[in-house]
Amino acid sequence: MDAQNLIDKILKCNNPEEIFTKQSFKKEYISYIKLLHPDICDLPKAHEAVTKINTFKAVLENLTRLADDAGDFQWENSNNNVLIFKGKKEVLEKSFANYQKLMSLKDDASLHFQKYLPQKMEFKGDYLYVFLHERSVSFAHLTLPQHHITWVTSRMFELVAWLHQVGYCHAGLTPESLCVVPHTHGIVCVSFYHLAPLNNTLTTISSKYINWYPNPVFFDKRASANIDLTLIQNTALFLLGDSSGNGVRLKKHCNETLIDFFITPHYKAFESFDAYRKMLSTVFGKPKFFPLDI
Repeated sequence: MDAQNLIDKILKCNNPEEIFTKQSFKKEYISYIKLLHPDICDLPKAHEAVTKINTFKAVLENLTRLADDAGDFQWENSNNNVLIFKGKKEVLEKSFANYQKLMSLKDDASLHFQKYLPQKMEFKGDYLYVFLHERSVSFAHLTLPQHHITWVTSRMFELVAWLHQVGYCHAGLTPESLCVVPHTHGIVCVSFYHLAPLNNTLTTISSKYINWYPNPVFFDKRASANIDLTLIQNTALFLLGDSSGNGVRLKKHCNETLIDFFITPHYKAFESFDAYRKMLSTVFGKPKFFPLDI
């Protein structure tokens, strides 16, 4: 594309996605600037076009800056397979230590389900680098159609069933702590600050999502299975477009049986996962794989 056509295209855009792709906007921005920078381009309205793409770039960069209870974090590069956490050192150290506990488990089930954990974590100075197996997308800022949510939620139930089997409650499964692997519908959990032994004392919860926790948490302060299951349900509702956790309004455009499952309390991970799979089979029939292009 020559400079004039690029200027015309940029000035007609109303949002960043019309000129950038989210996955590679930084590379695209550099290529555009090489054509339109004032030192290179003297075409009319080139400066206006540069101002506009600078604004669009800032919008997309803000979407890569996230925060959970383990601190602010962002993708290191456009490959979306390395996250950098920049929170308080003691908080990051706790998340890292809890991750190591899970990775130290060597039974067959744990070796299988560690695919839902980062490939590795390591400190570089005060920052915690989280390396994922492949390109992933944070649940934060993400809304997905129902046919993708059924797959992703199944993975969340699998993860929690394993965590409870090995004796842990995550206690912080929120959109900021989870990513989806688009081409497989797999998930990756990237933060472990609140992890606690199952049914033991719970010392921390997510302040941002305090309304998502079941009420007994605030009385008995126990790391119960119900906590993780409730957070999964609320995360599923969030991904469907309802961050309130109520979910009722989603029945207008989503399957009512599915929504009812997400707003009904569940207390045992394996039983809930089994019930979820049976519900999906009854309501939707044989599962179909839909490519997730994000």
